[in-house]
Amino acid sequence: MITTTKKVTALFVLGCLTATNIFADNMSSKKEQEPSMEQYVPPAQPLGKDGSLNYYLKAAYTLWAPYNNATTYGTGIGTASLRGNILQANTYAASGFKVGAGANLDHDGWHLGATYTWFLHDPATTGDAVNAGQDYYSIQDIALTLNSASSKYKIQFNRIDAMIHRNFYIGHYVAFRPWLGLLASWDTQNLNYNTTGDDDITVRSRLKQTWWGIGPYGGAEATYYITNHFGLYISSGASMLLTEKTNTSYFYSTTADAPAVENFIENNKGNQNDVEPLLEASLGVRYESLWEKVSLRIDLAWETQTYLMHTSFLEIGDSVPTRTNYSMQGLTATARVSF
Repeated sequence: MITTTKKVTALFVLGCLTATNIFADNMSSKKEQEPSMEQYVPPAQPLGKDGSLNYYLKAAYTLWAPYNNATTYGTGIGTASLRGNILQANTYAASGFKVGAGANLDHDGWHLGATYTWFLHDPATTGDAVNAGQDYYSIQDIALTLNSASSKYKIQFNRIDAMIHRNFYIGHYVAFRPWLGLLASWDTQNLNYNTTGDDDITVRSRLKQTWWGIGPYGGAEATYYITNHFGLYISSGASMLLTEKTNTSYFYSTTADAPAVENFIENNKGNQNDVEPLLEASLGVRYESLWEKVSLRIDLAWETQTYLMHTSFLEIGDSVPTRTNYSMQGLTATARVSF
């Protein structure tokens, strides 16, 4: 009995050792076959003959149009046979640019980059269609009879954003790039409009807002590659800006007398501090080409960015100005060189 027990125990121990060795060999083989984390999410930055291309420069041409409901300054009082016109300063697509640079941080494929954006919308003063002799409501809900009206809306916009970002593959044909950083922006807006009544008195309004904001900035971009060189991409970003704005307004009237007589009406100034959200998105096509020590990427996209509750022009009699959103959107063509 004792001999039999010893034999069974010896066979059991031998079987356990054999199973353990087989399991260990299988685990070792599995570990060798499993890809590393870098193989799961390999960096998607351009690779030259000697490894990663560590620096990049980019430049963009923008053709954007500004949109701002604060440029409306009068509404015609319609009748059964005559429609009232909305008096609003015209806006047009205007040219701008972006410039940027970046470098590889040599840390898991992350890059550091910065971009400066410049935009100027400065059209000539344009006449706005009015129904001569018809009553209009001004922004201040004052009824007046107009013979003519003209207006001009101007904005000078600047923005700087700095970020860390990483471009990596999440599939054979899809690349993903998240970013996190800091954004600073500032602009100056002017709205000038003139209205002339049937009494030949012209009321001239000069509204101005200066604004700056700074805050954290984050977003992501996804690219689907149709071929090795061509792809489609979509990106979105957001920021929460700590802002300060200063609004000034000046109103006066002139008569048709010779010489013209200028009469002061009102002069206002106000300051506001607030937190202002920014939302942006772009959708476009991409071309990429790679040589031994340099790569070229060209993007053509439709881009939009909106600053919520951004504009607060002070009108006549305003104690609390109306706040409206400001947005820019249009075409952006970008060229980026990595080396």
